[in-house]
Amino acid sequence: MKDYLEVARNCFDNAKLEFEIIAYPTASAAMEAVKNGEIDCMFPANLTDFDGETQGNFMTAPIMTTDISAIIAESEKDGFSSKEHVTVAVNAGNSNYNMFLIDNFPEWRSVIFKDTPECLKAISEGRADCILMSNYRTNNVSSYCKKYNLTVVSTGVKMEYSFAVRRDNTVLYSIMNKVADVVPSSTINAALSYYFTEDAKESFGEIRVDNIGLVLTVFLSVVALLLILLLYNVNSRKKALASQKLIKATVHDPLTGLYNKSFFYEYAARMYRTDPTRPMDAVVINIEQFHAVNALKLDRAFVKNIERDTKDDRMVAVILDIAKTLNIPVIAEGVETTQQLKLLKDLGCEYVQGFYFSRPLPASEFEDTFLKNS
Repeated sequence: MKDYLEVARNCFDNAKLEFEIIAYPTASAAMEAVKNGEIDCMFPANLTDFDGETQGNFMTAPIMTTDISAIIAESEKDGFSSKEHVTVAVNAGNSNYNMFLIDNFPEWRSVIFKDTPECLKAISEGRADCILMSNYRTNNVSSYCKKYNLTVVSTGVKMEYSFAVRRDNTVLYSIMNKVADVVPSSTINAALSYYFTEDAKESFGEIRVDNIGLVLTVFLSVVALLLILLLYNVNSRKKALASQKLIKATVHDPLTGLYNKSFFYEYAARMYRTDPTRPMDAVVINIEQFHAVNALKLDRAFVKNIERDTKDDRMVAVILDIAKTLNIPVIAEGVETTQQLKLLKDLGCEYVQGFYFSRPLPASEFEDTFLKNS
């Protein structure tokens, strides 16, 4: 995060951002500090917009995505993927994983333990089947995995991490959203890869005790990997600067504030100059061909900030006006709050969907909840 914020400090031409990093023992403690006004924002937050607002916070656009792994007993490695009933150990300081489980593994059951070591111990004793963890953190618990004979398997699911900002601090929310857009995700991914390797160096000290003959070989391998990652980090910083130059070279539409087509031409040209042999695809929507559409789905990206971003509000209004003129029905996705629903209704949107009404349900539960009561 320190490396990411170093780039973010200078990501705007007309202002310099200043950040002070304060560490908290758990994600829950940090989220509580945001709620109490002790800090302005926290990272990482992995709540949906709906769950974030329930806790009085706004979630910015995600700044990174990580693969989620499951740490299980070595003896369960072959049969874990076919288990119907899975009990997941959840760290009491990161109870937001419950929301992640509901969305991605609704059939799994969670059990809360005091901390991560207790979760891992519970797996070894059969009180839980697994613990979910970012692939960037699995190396931190390698000693516990060795002690309890545990192993790491992929779940095939990814998790997005965002900044959480108190709901009444709309100015900071707008700033951090712009930071998330300007600073490329490769910046934080490179930093995480670097510190992941630093953790590997600590584990190396443990291995050295039992395998003194391999010390020199492993040491040289780690040094070589560090050099590669450092070079990668330098390249990521160059990409961040190139992204800022790209933004300077473009022109904004005066009505919507969005980038015009010159931005995309410039972006494609720079990609081609960087790697002329790389195949590229492009999708272009021509407004003149709008009449060929039978129905239009309004992406949640437009709905997400409609109640606090006048640009999104104007953009939605323009889309709805065009669709109405062409007699095309519009379905708004991602409606999560009463205010969003009211604004869309006032703008003339007749069809909506989203967590405001319900999370995704199995067919049988949908029939019991909605059809039989209608």
